This record gives sequence, C-alpha cells and structure tokens, in this order.
Amino acid sequence: MSRFSDVDPDTTKIVNQVITKDFSHLVQAKIKIIFDQRKRKSGGKYQLGKMQKTTDLIRFLTSREVGDPEGFDYLLFIDENVFEVIDHNDKIRLIRHLLQYADIDYEADRPFKIRKEEVVTWYDELEYNKDDPKWFERLEVIAESVYNPENEENSANEMAKTNA
Repeated sequence: MSRFSDVDPDTTKIVNQVITKDFSHLVQAKIKIIFDQRKRKSGGKYQLGKMQKTTDLIRFLTSREVGDPEGFDYLLFIDENVFEVIDHNDKIRLIRHLLQYADIDYEADRPFKIRKEEVVTWYDELEYNKDDPKWFERLEVIAESVYNPENEENSANEMAKTNA
C-alpha cells in the first residue's frame, strides 16, 4: 500500500477556498494535492506538509491527469494522519502556511518557484494567525499524540503520580 493518496473532495474544497481568499496569484496554478501518511520530522519538528514545484518529469507524468501537456505546476503534500484529527480552522491555517511557499514570476522562463523562509512570509503568517499565534505549537502536540500515543500516556501517568 502506498504512503500517498489523493485527497478527498472536502480537502480540495478547503484548499481552493484558501487560494481564492488569500492567494489570488495562485488561482491559475495547477496544484496536485496529495495526502502523505509517513511521519516526517526535520530539526526535531514535525513536517505536516510540503509545497514543492514540479520537475519536468512530474509535469510530463501528470499531463494526462490535469488535461494539459504542461501537467501540474506544484505538488502540495499534507500529513493525512494529523490533518484528519485537527479542526477546520487548523486545517485552513496549515494549508495557508504551506501555500505561502508558492511563488510565481511570470516573467521567468520557469515561473513557478518555491520561496525560502523569509521575513515577508513570517509577517504574513503572524497577520493570518493573530487570533491564535501558537497554533503551530498546538499542531506539534497533536502530531506527537498521533505518532507517539505511548508518550502521551506516559506523560499522563507521570502527571497522575505527581498529583497523588
């Protein structure tokens, strides 16, 4: 069984709504949205998704699916195991966070690009999430409980012993 699967229609709808509302420059971009079931960590933090520009090979392989000889412009990977247990607002926050990495320069030969983590992106992140600035830390805790439920049980047991 593959670790990757196509997202459900509800997830596609959420992504499209976020693009329409907050990322109008991506409306014309062709984005393949994929669930990934593998736990990914980098620098000790969970990677709950990834925005990736496509290679020439991926564009070719996806050309029939999208009905365009150019294929998809981006791949948007979302951690399915965590995504299925978070609430709607956190789904929007995560999708918005991932889409911030997509950048388009229509004057370039290859217009679809990925931004590096830059200050402008973080200002946008702060603005988008001013009502819940610690949302990502909360998703880290949720991811830990999804991937390591025994750690959550051990923490609960240790807290119970301390309180006794």
